[in-house]
Amino acid sequence: MQFEESNLWIDTEELRVPPGNHEISIEFETVGGGAVAVQRRAVTIRDFSGTELLMSDLLLAYRIEETEDGKPTVSTDIVRNGVSIMPAPWSVFSHEQPVYLYFELYNLTLDETGTANYEVEAIMAPKETGSGVSKFVKGIFGGGDKGVAVTLPFQVKSENDGEYLLLDASNQETGLYTLRVRIKDIVSGKSVERVQDLFLE
Repeated sequence: MQFEESNLWIDTEELRVPPGNHEISIEFETVGGGAVAVQRRAVTIRDFSGTELLMSDLLLAYRIEETEDGKPTVSTDIVRNGVSIMPAPWSVFSHEQPVYLYFELYNLTLDETGTANYEVEAIMAPKETGSGVSKFVKGIFGGGDKGVAVTLPFQVKSENDGEYLLLDASNQETGLYTLRVRIKDIVSGKSVERVQDLFLE
C-alpha cells in the first residue's frame, strides 16, 4: 500500500494458539542469515467459549472480497467466514479510500426458529480528546459535525457469525478518528461493543 511518506508491505501468517497471553516475535534476515529487524509484541487471545455474548477485535482492512471457494483473493490475504481480507496493520487510510472492517460474534441467542437477529451500529468520528460516550455520539448526530454512521440489521441461522462493513470516508477531513462498533442481540437484548482508532491521511 502506498502512502504519502512510505510504502507498506503487507503479508499474513495464520497461527493457531489456545486462549491466554502470548508473545509474537517477527524477525527479518538477509539471505546470508544476518538479522535485519526484530519486532516483539505481547498479545492476549480471548476465550470465546461459554454462553456470554462476545465480540472479536475489529480487523481494519484495505480490501474485503467474498470468496466462494474459501481461497484468498491474493495469497497474502486472511480468509475468514467466506471473505478474503487484506488487513490494515497500521490503521492508516487515505481519506479517498473506503474503510473496511471485519468482526466476529459469538454466542448469539437463537429464537424459536433457530435464527439469530442482531443490529450493528458503526460510528466513525474525529477522535474526542475529552471523555464520555455521550459526547462522542452527540458529535455525530448533532448539527454539522464530521463523521460517518451506519446501522444495519443482520439475520443468521447460527449462534456465531462473521461480518464486514464498508465505511465511505471520502468526504472526511484528514486526522485521527475513533471507530465504535456496537452490536445488539435482538433476541436477548444484550449488547457488546469494540472501539478502535484510525488515521485518515
